[in-house]
Amino acid sequence: MAQQAIEQAGGRFLHHAGGGDGADDAAALEASLVAADLVICQTGCVSHDAYWRVHDHCKRTGKQCVLVDQPQAMHFVRKEALAAS
Repeated sequence: MAQQAIEQAGGRFLHHAGGGDGADDAAALEASLVAADLVICQTGCVSHDAYWRVHDHCKRTGKQCVLVDQPQAMHFVRKEALAAS
């Protein structure tokens, strides 16, 4: 849903599950965060560590970050993006 809305609005969707606890996973998450213009993090679907990494990165860099705790909120993003197309 979010991927389709982002791509229809001309954006590029990058996905990171944030489930692993290893250094490779942390590095991949950091690389994804650096590459992103906007971060949407569905908090109920990532590990505690990944959530804090995202939160810290956005706070340090001033990057816009949307923390979504309910998947239903993503429907709002989708509808708004589709309306703007």
